[in-house]
Amino acid sequence: MSTLAILGCLWGDEAKAKVVDYLGASADVVVRFQGGANAGHTIVVEGRKYVFHSVPAGILYPECNCVIGSGVVVDPFRLRDEMRALQDSGINFEGRLYIDERASMVLPLHQELDQLQEKRLGEAKIGTTGRGIGPAYADRVSRRALRLIDLAHPEWLGMRLQALYEHHQIQLEDLEAKLADLQGVYEFLKPYLAQTDELLWDWHLQDKHILFEGAQGTLLDLVYGSYPYVTSSQT
Repeated sequence: MSTLAILGCLWGDEAKAKVVDYLGASADVVVRFQGGANAGHTIVVEGRKYVFHSVPAGILYPECNCVIGSGVVVDPFRLRDEMRALQDSGINFEGRLYIDERASMVLPLHQELDQLQEKRLGEAKIGTTGRGIGPAYADRVSRRALRLIDLAHPEWLGMRLQALYEHHQIQLEDLEAKLADLQGVYEFLKPYLAQTDELLWDWHLQDKHILFEGAQGTLLDLVYGSYPYVTSSQT
């Protein structure tokens, strides 16, 4: 068994996806382990461009298992759109794409907070993508986050969502509609949800070749990057 992590040494845009694509041809498993949909990994195959924001780039190889780990913050709506786009492109990932049910969610609330914070900072803004990654990680660390597994429990989800809006002092409009939207995305994602650490351990014991696909770059890391102008996860 070999385990390899692909990391960027700068501020991102180091062609990590191309390296993952090259090495993914011989990998049994490709894992996204941090970050969120603020990443953009682009691969061109036979003249067709694929842009990955959350799904591991190894998904293009039909024998490769792909994992979105618990360290990722998942925008369930963007992820559903990305998966549908892959399906429309003829990519079949049934039975080989696994999303950790304990991953925290990025909600429209987080995107709103992200954009408000950048606006308030003015010229001192961080320069985020505005996709809610930072606020989602902040809620996770503060134990307020909603996780994908919460989608299976609508009553609990409703209480947690209401409490989240109250904490951030944002008016919650039409709770029932928001819960209906989340229930719809849950029905789509449900077949892919798993506890991925168990899967990875099993593959490790089977001597599988596991490739970890990093997002962003070292100089955007919370510790080693050009703080505070960094992303919100360890890269």
